[in-house]
Amino acid sequence: QRRLPRAPPLPPLEQKAMTTSPVTGAEAPASAPASQKFTIGFVFPMLSGHINPSLAVARSLVADGHAVHYVAREQMRKAIEDTGAVLHIDAEVVLATMGTVLTGDSPDIGWEARPAGADGQPRGLRSRELCRAAWAGVFDAFGSESADKGALILVAVGPQADPLGDLKPPPNAVCLPTLPQVDILRVGVDVFLTHGGQNSFSEGLANGAPLVVCPGFGDQVENACRAESLGAGLQVPRPDPDEGAEADAISEYRRAVAQALARAASEPSFKAAAGKCMDRLRSAGGVPRAVALIAAAAANGGNGAPGAAVAEGDACKRRKFSSPLHDVSSEAVRA
Repeated sequence: QRRLPRAPPLPPLEQKAMTTSPVTGAEAPASAPASQKFTIGFVFPMLSGHINPSLAVARSLVADGHAVHYVAREQMRKAIEDTGAVLHIDAEVVLATMGTVLTGDSPDIGWEARPAGADGQPRGLRSRELCRAAWAGVFDAFGSESADKGALILVAVGPQADPLGDLKPPPNAVCLPTLPQVDILRVGVDVFLTHGGQNSFSEGLANGAPLVVCPGFGDQVENACRAESLGAGLQVPRPDPDEGAEADAISEYRRAVAQALARAASEPSFKAAAGKCMDRLRSAGGVPRAVALIAAAAANGGNGAPGAAVAEGDACKRRKFSSPLHDVSSEAVRA
């Protein structure tokens, strides 16, 4: 939205790697080694003014051996295909992410961690195994033999060096460390596979996306149940196999994820229920309503004196609050 100074011409990519932005002066990563090939997605550029600046970049990426995909309108077909990129029009869009904690490095619940059993000892699947099985279910449900056929699968795989391991994504899948999740959800997806963290869960419902929730821990488990109780999605609980039964659990989990995705994307009731949740959230009042409620609670408890909000909270133990999505007990709110 801001006018920026005109950038000087850049040298050809094969001659010199750009390490400093000519516009901002910020450091930028040097070009990847020539042996590394990637899949790059230009997602939802809707107008020619948005797409045109990317065409020269796409052409160079394709020339370097990378696979480039666009989601755009038919009117841009020739310009996009002339670059060697693949165009997707009116395809199903499937978004999948298992969050930042399960794919991160936390020693307790991260990539290599296993959940603690009743005796406090680690058991069951590692987060790495859980995430890969969930992504495999996405590929099984929507994978195509061709990049320009079937659904467009968008997967945020997180920061690990080799997140997919031996898992081979189909040609119609774009797998990247991160994705602009909220922007994609706003445009619209046919189904959203999520770990069920509060941010992702709320963002999915706020944009009317049918959900398949694959929880890992904590509030994710509650949100998975809530998706089903709202009729807006399905849950696939985290397996808890005994030692030696992990491989069978992974296989069954992968199958269950694929089945849940197929149902959530194809049965209209899930989309309808998610749409109702979206309407209720959007009409709930947002930040101004939250501010008004907090100010009123403080004022009613003692004209804003210290401890007033706490006193109000104690009084709420005996009644329920109504949220835009469901009634929750005051104990749950306090927790």
